[in-house]
Amino acid sequence: MDPSIPSPSIPPMRYSRLASTNDPPSTEEADAILKSYRLLIVNRHKFKLALGFDERLETYRAIRAPIRRLPMETLGVILGFAARDYKGLIRGDWLAAFCRVSRSWWEAAKSMHSLWNDVCIDRYKPLYNDVATWLGRSGTLPKTLRVKLQSNDGREDLLCCKDDHLIGLGYTYADKNPDDDNGDEDAAESTGTPDGDDDDEYSDLPPDSECILVKIQLAKLLLEGPPVDTLMVTFKSSRCLRELFRSIKFQAISKGISWPGIRRLVLRMDGEAGVWVEGRDPSASMFKYLPSRSLSSLSMTLIGDTHWDYNHPINIPPSILNNLTSLKIATDLGGPQIATLLPHCERLEHLDIDYFASDQTWTQEPDCLVKRNLPPRIHLPNLLSLRVVRIPEKVAGTVLHFLHVPALVSLTIDEVSEASLSGPWLGFGRHSERDENRSSISHIFLQSLGLFSSTPGMAANLQSLAIGSREYWRIQELTVAALEDIALHLISLKRLVLVRPKGNDEPFLALCRRMEDQKTHLLPRLEHLEIIDPDSKFPLEPVLQFVRSHHEHRARSSMSDIRPYDSSKMLLVLRIFDTSDQWDTYKRSRTVRYLRKTGISVQVYPAYYRGQ
Repeated sequence: MDPSIPSPSIPPMRYSRLASTNDPPSTEEADAILKSYRLLIVNRHKFKLALGFDERLETYRAIRAPIRRLPMETLGVILGFAARDYKGLIRGDWLAAFCRVSRSWWEAAKSMHSLWNDVCIDRYKPLYNDVATWLGRSGTLPKTLRVKLQSNDGREDLLCCKDDHLIGLGYTYADKNPDDDNGDEDAAESTGTPDGDDDDEYSDLPPDSECILVKIQLAKLLLEGPPVDTLMVTFKSSRCLRELFRSIKFQAISKGISWPGIRRLVLRMDGEAGVWVEGRDPSASMFKYLPSRSLSSLSMTLIGDTHWDYNHPINIPPSILNNLTSLKIATDLGGPQIATLLPHCERLEHLDIDYFASDQTWTQEPDCLVKRNLPPRIHLPNLLSLRVVRIPEKVAGTVLHFLHVPALVSLTIDEVSEASLSGPWLGFGRHSERDENRSSISHIFLQSLGLFSSTPGMAANLQSLAIGSREYWRIQELTVAALEDIALHLISLKRLVLVRPKGNDEPFLALCRRMEDQKTHLLPRLEHLEIIDPDSKFPLEPVLQFVRSHHEHRARSSMSDIRPYDSSKMLLVLRIFDTSDQWDTYKRSRTVRYLRKTGISVQVYPAYYRGQ
């Protein structure tokens, strides 16, 4: 630019305050800014050499950006997606950053109650005011409070490690003698309501010697803060939880406050240094401090270290168990701990058991339950869904043989066991080393539940069955006997999922031959068949042929029905590798084209892992 030629000046910018905010312009402001923007564009040849011309254009574009004109509700939905991590949980630091962008973003975030109903305490500082304010913005939505304390650099868990062997390091218990339960209510009544609202009223200990759960004011949050629907705590010693629940009950009595309790409780013990110090007396259980009718869902992960006692009890009062509708237990305890709890769970609707590395050999003893003062048959009349993970191979036929579940609708079996992780039939050795006539763990387990018995009604309600593990090294054997028993006895089945199956042509071809030879319709109500991550040698065409044969038999059998058969309700889902022979089979198969012409939905997705 020639300095002798004066630089044209750009007209002064109106509504410059909008340039430093993300607030949407009003209708009048938007019209004026649009006119100024068009004036610059029309006179580009005049102002293009002026200083700040490009910056002025970018400023006008930013002010007129569509995101400024989004309704607050829409912006709140966008923030709801942006502030979640890969687990679907709200990241507090991300949400805080979005809220600092502008006042409009802050207002949009506050309008989305679902952004504020989940909070994680990861620092050992008094956070009552912050957490109570955060959860208070969620309105009437169910609230979740997660406690997973970490060090400042976030690299290691900073859990409360205060236990008997650490008393010498300066730790002391919050209530001096947590096992002395005599006179709690009398002591509270004589104390009266404490004066003031000090943070340390829940503990009379010096701050440095407090239990970490006390230090973060968790008891005060649960008792005086917004009602919490779900509490999730990662801990090292169950003594901390006992102190927590006892402190809440003590303070509720002393303050004359009615604590409604917690609907869902999730407890996870640290696997490397976790200590479960509950005694053998159910009347002294830490759960007795919870309101008996508040807890409806309980999840416990109790994976101990090498000093884990095989027969260590898990004592939960019957008053708590009788109210549960959902129970999830993952433990490596090898004794009858789970079986001891189940007789009191008559209202249970959902049961999830992970045996981890336990062997459960006690179930092979004659009259194993009677010897332990348990009923010979555990009846769960309301159980709708059952999920069993890591079934011990040696006791697959006895581990839960005592269950009677007539209302069962959904069953998921992950048949992985510690003994089978290196077995040749899981793909690590030659397949010939595996006994071809040997029943799979899942088949034996299904038989033990009585689902294949001739007793009417045992499997009358089962509609969903999933078998297998998603771990790439764990392959489950699919035998003819197993698939035939499923097809012959589970006549109400609507959904069948096979994860990581391994086998030859026989299982599904056998079903096709049986339907053709005996003119019978197997799995008459099947609407969803899913094959997930099959072994690389698992044949795909027999599965397609079975779906075709199933469709043709169902179409013929429904010709006399008032309501004709609707093939569009049938769904076949395949998750296979796009570089495998199965993918080539899918691409070339005429059966796939035939199925789609009949209205059957065939969905194919890339698999998760590469098979052996």
